[in-house]
Amino acid sequence: MITKRPSGIERNRFLPWWKWAKDNFEYLLETDLNLFVKGGKQKSISKLLLRSVETYFNGHGSGAVDLAHLINLVEDLDFLRINNDCIFRDYKSKLLSVFSNDFPYLTGLWFEIRIAKLLTLSGFQYNQPDPPDFSILINGVNIGIECYAPRIDIGGDVKQKLYNIIKKKGEKYRGQAWLRNPSVLILDITWIIRAAGAAVVSSENPLSKIIENGLKDVIVKTPFDLILAFWFGHASVKHRNVNSISCVHVQIKIQDPMIDVFREKLLGSFYVLEREKIQLPNLPKD
Repeated sequence: MITKRPSGIERNRFLPWWKWAKDNFEYLLETDLNLFVKGGKQKSISKLLLRSVETYFNGHGSGAVDLAHLINLVEDLDFLRINNDCIFRDYKSKLLSVFSNDFPYLTGLWFEIRIAKLLTLSGFQYNQPDPPDFSILINGVNIGIECYAPRIDIGGDVKQKLYNIIKKKGEKYRGQAWLRNPSVLILDITWIIRAAGAAVVSSENPLSKIIENGLKDVIVKTPFDLILAFWFGHASVKHRNVNSISCVHVQIKIQDPMIDVFREKLLGSFYVLEREKIQLPNLPKD
């Protein structure tokens, strides 16, 4: 099993968390990350770990943000190792095959692993035809699920960013056979929120309403029947013994009823944080 999280005075310090992430990645992936091997042979996780520590000690908070996401990845992988070993081994292989020249791809792979965890927690049986990322059979109906975690530059109109990324994803797969069945697009909008300069989001925050309205405007122009937009962070109020997620979901009016079954089963497995502030992942500074 992975080691216990840093505690006591160490829980607010960067380096103990960084070492925790490094050691547990090596345990889960059963490899030496060879952090100081340069060039194309360096693994993407190695590059991200190095970038996070270098950025942090150069005085930039984004180093802590990068490390926070890597910590989440460690814990998601460990969950799949315990609860869905076949899927875990598949992702382990993918993570080991992504080298530094392709390291931005790791953002999307991390999000896919997070969704695999959420699907497992919800009790779904699924496979990974690629595309789409996941396929679930509900009452004889195949539902295709595509995940997308775009990295967005700071600045610009949030609504337009949403429109562009959803349009891009729809155009990529339009006309493919799996889209003739009910289909779902799941977005990680954590980075869109960061790009808007928001560290905290709540239902009362205009940004969350902009996101919801933006999804409503664009969904009728996409081949997807349901769009789920997640952002991941820490609730301002703790919910003991309850799985919590933050989410906005939008669907078209006319659709296959199995989409409703999927949405209700997925979101019904969690306490959906709609009325509380969400602090995006970060680590306290020293």
